[in-house]
Amino acid sequence: MLVRGEAGWEIIPELAPQPGEPIIDKPGKGSFCATDLELLLRVRGIENLVLTGITTDVCVHTTMA
Repeated sequence: MLVRGEAGWEIIPELAPQPGEPIIDKPGKGSFCATDLELLLRVRGIENLVLTGITTDVCVHTTMA
């Protein structure tokens, strides 16, 4: 698992967030479990997402479900 501060966690420069964009550390496979992602999306009025990732069969699918 990628954990902030551990080897391999770093975001590559080409995909780095813009100033002010949030970074959400997720403790499990799904991005909504035990994070503020749902609140962040609702507050910003975001209703549609494009999901991508490295482990499509696990993390991306779990988030999508």
